[in-house]
Amino acid sequence: MQTDGIESTANLLKAMSHPVRLLIMHRLTQGACRVEELQRLLVLDQATISTHLARLRFERIIVGNKNGKTVHYELTDTNTKYLVEIIAETFFEKSFQMNQTEVAETKLDGPKVSKSAVK
Repeated sequence: MQTDGIESTANLLKAMSHPVRLLIMHRLTQGACRVEELQRLLVLDQATISTHLARLRFERIIVGNKNGKTVHYELTDTNTKYLVEIIAETFFEKSFQMNQTEVAETKLDGPKVSKSAVK
């Protein structure tokens, strides 16, 4: 049995399992954006956003494209985009009802990503 696809899918779902990362990915379904935009949208500090972006980069779910001093983040895969869109359409309105206050109160969890692992 070949497990490469299953393992990568499991890793994707693990990375998506944090509310902040899921919301970041949901925003990226609409196109590339900068950290500052994510900060305003999620009402979180730059360090928190960067930690979650690092995890998503480590899992190769997003990529950062540098343009001068600005980095624009975007999803790397259209299948991931479709999955996030389906999750949002199915559950965000009905179940999560996550407002910016709830997101801001969410504590970081999951594995920490070291700077060396992100490179």
